[in-house]
Amino acid sequence: MVLMIVATSAAAIPLHIRGPASMAAYRQQIESIDPASFASLLELTGTREPQPPIQVDLAPERSQLAASAPPWISGWAFGEAGLVVMIPSRAGRYPNDGVDELLRHELAHVLESRAAHGGEIPRWFNEGLAMFASRGWQLEDRSRLAFEMMRGDQTPLAQLDALFGSGQQDVARAYAISGAFVRDLVLRHGRAVPGEILRRIGGGESFSAAFRAATGESFPAAEAAFWRRQTLWNRWLPFLTSSLALWLFITLLAVWAIGKRKAADRRRAEAWSEHEESVVDDVDSVGEGPVN
Repeated sequence: MVLMIVATSAAAIPLHIRGPASMAAYRQQIESIDPASFASLLELTGTREPQPPIQVDLAPERSQLAASAPPWISGWAFGEAGLVVMIPSRAGRYPNDGVDELLRHELAHVLESRAAHGGEIPRWFNEGLAMFASRGWQLEDRSRLAFEMMRGDQTPLAQLDALFGSGQQDVARAYAISGAFVRDLVLRHGRAVPGEILRRIGGGESFSAAFRAATGESFPAAEAAFWRRQTLWNRWLPFLTSSLALWLFITLLAVWAIGKRKAADRRRAEAWSEHEESVVDDVDSVGEGPVN
């Protein structure tokens, strides 16, 4: 099946979707995706011209492709080959909330590679940009970043590349931090900056040189400023407004209510016990009177 995703008046992403019959429902789901949701991919990667076709392979959970990847990996992309592989049954795992986000994430990787003409992109920037382009910045991302900040850990961005090749928790941590940095970058410099960085990398510049030219500041200075902006307020506010905090409050309230109920029941039981003892004493005192 060939699906033409027209995201802007000047650019389009033709998708060639392949998969066994068992993937028919997922193919239909992809067909139903609003083409406008792909516009951010083209904008943030600086893609303007019509794109060559991208092949999307859908793999069942019990396929060899799925077995070759850790269970927390839901998809991957081969940028130069224009190939995306998706395991739709895993699409709900962070940093994706469904098949549509997973597809946008992997397509973003292909577009990044094309924009950089195969140049070297740091893994953390590659993943952070794909994450931000596919899902924006959601409450779960804020909560995860807040948790990282509460740990008091400021992991250098360059070290995140190694975390992406580690276990599930390390991968989620790397996504949260890299996505937060890209979001911060876009907020401060505009949505055209990531694409400009990729364009310069494609022209032969290193990431550091491309970053300085596109933003006007060195990457080390930008990284240090990013961590400084993660204030105590920024750490706690996302957590306090998250669903996790709400359920924690409800749970604590329920525990408090149960405790109050048990204490009241205990007082009633003690009062009843004292009452019964009083009645018994009264009966005994009557029985000890004169016998006629």
